[in-house]
Amino acid sequence: MKKMILAIPLILAALQPAAGLEVGGLLQADYYGLIDPTTFYSSERIRLTLAPELAWKSGSGLIDLRLAGYFFFQPLGEPQWVEPGRLLREAYLGLHVGAFDLYLGQKFVTWGMVDILSPLNVVNHTDATALSTDNTLEASLPDLLAQLQVYLSDSLSFEVVYKPFLQPGIYPIEEVRVQESFTLPLPPKDQIFDVDASFINREVPLFSQWANSVHAALHYTSYYFDLTAAYSFYVDPMLDFDLSGVKEVIVDEGTADRHTVTGTGFPAYNRIHNLGMGASFHLRNLLISADGALKLTRDWAGTRMEVKNSELFYALQVERTFWNRVRAQVNFFHRYVFNADAALQSDFSPVVQAYINATIDDYLLQKPASQLYFLAHLDTHFFREQLTVGATAIYGHSEEALYLIPRAAFKLSDYLTLSAGADIWMRDKKNITPGYLGMNEKKDNFYLRLQLSF
Repeated sequence: MKKMILAIPLILAALQPAAGLEVGGLLQADYYGLIDPTTFYSSERIRLTLAPELAWKSGSGLIDLRLAGYFFFQPLGEPQWVEPGRLLREAYLGLHVGAFDLYLGQKFVTWGMVDILSPLNVVNHTDATALSTDNTLEASLPDLLAQLQVYLSDSLSFEVVYKPFLQPGIYPIEEVRVQESFTLPLPPKDQIFDVDASFINREVPLFSQWANSVHAALHYTSYYFDLTAAYSFYVDPMLDFDLSGVKEVIVDEGTADRHTVTGTGFPAYNRIHNLGMGASFHLRNLLISADGALKLTRDWAGTRMEVKNSELFYALQVERTFWNRVRAQVNFFHRYVFNADAALQSDFSPVVQAYINATIDDYLLQKPASQLYFLAHLDTHFFREQLTVGATAIYGHSEEALYLIPRAAFKLSDYLTLSAGADIWMRDKKNITPGYLGMNEKKDNFYLRLQLSF
């Protein structure tokens, strides 16, 4: 599989010119500023991006190839250049024989009926550090995989995806180093703590760790409704923790217990099951879509603080277009974490366990057990579709946080577009545990973007 990605450019270069060859892509420049209540804003970055695309299809339709690159330079901001591992965005070969389609290489696979946060869309990993979550060039990342699609009939198809390697999601992980000694007067005697421990972000190099992840889906399409049933047995790219290197030794000194805590913890990625279903249908002028999935982890009992609990996540989406101009959409999301209040079990003392668990909770985002989110979206266009404006609001009921996403784009020509937008997170109740929205409350930003399509 690794060799294939390197071989695809050579294959394309060896192909004779053909009518099936298409070249395109985009060139864009953007500016992001971070908004701060005290200083108004600070310049975060200026980025120049080139994303070329090349596609070729044989005259018989038996073979097709696709290459898509991603390169940026930032005269302002860190990092200055794109990481080498992300230069190649897509590179895959497609074979089409009868009722079979086979794709080999690096690509995207998107499942589910819901547009945003579908519980079935678990094949590809993501970058949670992207300033704008709807920026597909930055937030969504492809994976090296093999994808087989079998068309059993005009309305029924089966799909299986195999991912050989682990490619973890990218998260804003804060490394922690604790070196201190302190005494707590806890009855029946004092507790003395000598701590020399760390949490380090140990990255997984590209193609270095096997995952052998398998994703399968059955799709049914008809005039009245669409259905998808999916099952995944995969290494979750969302992190857990490895605490096997952190040790606590307790020595009874008579009038006090001395706790010596040493070692290093790391991110970990564990195998899970994901069973889901999705449906979409029209009800008069409404398009209704729903997805739901049960995620089964290694900790159904909920007693291990370093491993995510099993959870149920489902989403409902309703869309309608008014006056052939205004598109409206509302979404409801519910996440339920099983055994979230179960008593934890570990080899650590209660004080050390409580401290580690509080740190871990900031990343696993599994408290409270029941989490509700609501989304509302409106967009419309003017001047013969030259100007498009829209806004999205996402409210987290459980964490009492709001995420506002205004957007506007004006087509200067068929190929040149000027756009602007902002990402604003608001959370007033600081005593409530932050979740998906609250974890981003310091990322408020606005941007300007000029994009040339070719």
